[in-house]
Amino acid sequence: MGYLLDTCVVSDFVKGEQNTLKKIKSISPTDIFISSLTVMEVKYGLAINPQKAIKIQPLIESFLTSITVLPFNSQEAEKAAEIRGILKIAGSPIGSLDNQKNQYLLCGFNSTKKSISLSAVASPLANKPKTLIL
Repeated sequence: MGYLLDTCVVSDFVKGEQNTLKKIKSISPTDIFISSLTVMEVKYGLAINPQKAIKIQPLIESFLTSITVLPFNSQEAEKAAEIRGILKIAGSPIGSLDNQKNQYLLCGFNSTKKSISLSAVASPLANKPKTLIL
């Protein structure tokens, strides 16, 4: 089983947040994954902040080459939609709109890839067995 990092965790890692660094360093790089959507969000952040990108891009590129990037395909999209529908019908959607999107996508991944999410944001899924909140 591996750890699927969301964009917030990658950002905290790059910023040097101590709890995030400690947790990521305790995990073998072969057990760390991010989605292709997370790569897009990280690269977007670099694109809109070129001054910061100059400083942190080498660290990000090094990190990305040391872990596994998983594609986000239609199977994960379908699973994320299914989970979102179940939670909405049950009256328990996930947090804010942006947080919802990320958490549903992670749920889709977790269901198809059998991974554990590492998320830096509070989530109603925190007590579910396949989600680990930093």
